[in-house]
Amino acid sequence: MKHPKIQGEWARWLALQSPADLRVLARGWKFSPNTSAADLTAAILDPVVVQAQWERLSGPEQAALRDILAAGGTLPVAIMERTHGRVRDMANFPNARSYLEALSAPPSPAERLYLLGLIIRHHDERGQIYKVPVELQALLPIVPPPDRRLHLVAQPEPPEIDHGDAALIEQMIERLLILTDQAPLQTLDDGSLNKKSMLQIAAQMSPPPNLRGVRRETDWPWLAFVRATAVAAGLLRRTADGQLHVASSGDVWLRAASVERSRLLLEGWIASSVDELTLLAGLRWRSTPFGLQLPAARRTLLRLLATLPGGAWIALPDVVAAVYTVDPYFLRRDGRFDTWLLYDSGGQLLAGEGHWSSVEGLLIEYVAYVLHWLALVDVGVAAETQTRLLRLTPLGAHLLAAAPPPPPLPTEPLIVQSTFEVLCPPHSSPYARFQLGRIGERVRDGEVAIYKLTRKSLLRAAEHGITAEQALTFLRDASLSKLPPAVEYSIREWSSQAGQVMLESAALLRADPVLLAELRRSKAIKLPVVEELRPDLWRIPDGDAPGVAERLKAAGFGLAATLTHSTTPLSEHDLKALVSAAYAYAAVCDELDLPCEVSAAMLLRLRKLVPSRHAEAAYWAGEELRKRIKGADQP
Repeated sequence: MKHPKIQGEWARWLALQSPADLRVLARGWKFSPNTSAADLTAAILDPVVVQAQWERLSGPEQAALRDILAAGGTLPVAIMERTHGRVRDMANFPNARSYLEALSAPPSPAERLYLLGLIIRHHDERGQIYKVPVELQALLPIVPPPDRRLHLVAQPEPPEIDHGDAALIEQMIERLLILTDQAPLQTLDDGSLNKKSMLQIAAQMSPPPNLRGVRRETDWPWLAFVRATAVAAGLLRRTADGQLHVASSGDVWLRAASVERSRLLLEGWIASSVDELTLLAGLRWRSTPFGLQLPAARRTLLRLLATLPGGAWIALPDVVAAVYTVDPYFLRRDGRFDTWLLYDSGGQLLAGEGHWSSVEGLLIEYVAYVLHWLALVDVGVAAETQTRLLRLTPLGAHLLAAAPPPPPLPTEPLIVQSTFEVLCPPHSSPYARFQLGRIGERVRDGEVAIYKLTRKSLLRAAEHGITAEQALTFLRDASLSKLPPAVEYSIREWSSQAGQVMLESAALLRADPVLLAELRRSKAIKLPVVEELRPDLWRIPDGDAPGVAERLKAAGFGLAATLTHSTTPLSEHDLKALVSAAYAYAAVCDELDLPCEVSAAMLLRLRKLVPSRHAEAAYWAGEELRKRIKGADQP
């Protein structure tokens, strides 16, 4: 027999209640205890009945219901019960006796609403919540949402202003795009750049940063932030083998207007894997909680910051205090402060609402720094109190608060000099700087960047398919002028030298000249067209080499060496040696505290390539090497 479908959230909930629960609910709504679920549904969903029940609620009970209605009809359990009392549930007590003892106290406002079915348990992305059934919510009083604006007092302008400058992050992204266009950058399993890639990036900066002591990407927070933002914005793409390449959106970003470029970077940061608490604030997770949703927390913070008065200087501590008053749960959206295993640099566990300023407050401060990097806020320090101040820039007011966009910046042309140096003015096009980076070498950073056209850079460009005419056309268009004759002549000359030397792989057949002549006549061998390098050495096309080797074996000719191709699978012996070397390398890196590209996940994959006995032997070989290193360090 097919059961009729129950319509409506309230009706479905009532149908799941036990007869005892229905009797309690009926008495609370002033109906007969024997009223059925169907009759109770119809009776309660009467505007007059709901209004009467609302009027019977006490002041604290109405306040509790207003709070959840103002939040859109849902509130996390922890937030509701922290403010309006617990709902006693036997599952939350150690035994039946303690539960019965707790029943001697009168019900809290939240429990009264729960007993009446005005709120029911549910769940969403925040976890366990209390929810007002949709049908009841439509019959209850309309409660406006709480005021989520930050009402703050403007401060005097600081004596020195650090203006947000989008050029800094844009130039760093241009470097990444240029490098990945020339050759992919390599990342580790967690997506961070390896040390070799970081050195490549540093070499492109003038002057190059000092990377002494920088072992992993987190030791260079600026680069980690830019890389993660560029990947999330779709400017770079990471392939399955961990390589970073220029994405198709990278070209779109380079050609976009300045406001659109900033918007894409803002959205990229919001959606990125950047964890400001660990990367910038120096905190440490024992295990990252499942409920950590930084993109949602960032969007909430940006909505709050959008309410700041435009152009006014605001004290950063005042912003932190105002956010605590308006929305203290923007980060821990389930309302619980006792579940995260987050530690400060001294190893202290930051659990409990008392550590709000050390977690959420610290996050707000570093989000302000990120917005400064994105040129959305200016920062300064108050003259008397030395308090940090911030204000929304016109760009920040536009992207966060929908203010009118700032006037577009003029695009300045490149300046090509007869010395083969090309000057990039402050407001030159990012697309022009990117293309220039493909054919030139960066000489100097700064407000006016300088590139130099060299034979080496033009040959490199030719290797990537950039012809002399393409390079010349770009330079003419980007500089809006004729090129110096020497520059034009040299570019053509250098580009024409591409391909003068060719490096190819080959399969070589070596034998006595008489034997080679015999092989050529043999119908069983069927030699393809060969290139005679010497009388005793012939070159065979790569694709024909495996077939020739098989026919030589079948005809009874002994081969001095078996043909091995770069794609030939490793033997079990080779794999055993590879796994042993990986374990040894990981042990050395761990013991000497060096950055290691052999991650735990990689070791796990390697273990599966060889029999278990070989994997165990490799593990213990690594441990033995670790012991010897320790012994060598001891006097």
